[in-house]
Amino acid sequence: MPPYSPDLNPIENYWAVMKSNIKKIRNNFEDIVEAIDATLINEKRSFQN
Repeated sequence: MPPYSPDLNPIENYWAVMKSNIKKIRNNFEDIVEAIDATLINEKRSFQN
């Protein structure tokens, strides 16, 4: 297995989504917090069995 394998480590995909959402808004702290909260809510489904 390669040392870095996003296909085998789902958290890598999660962080990619998180970074993308934050980069889109960068306006102020409140907007960033809202983007993080939204990502946590929307992406948690991919980690549930």
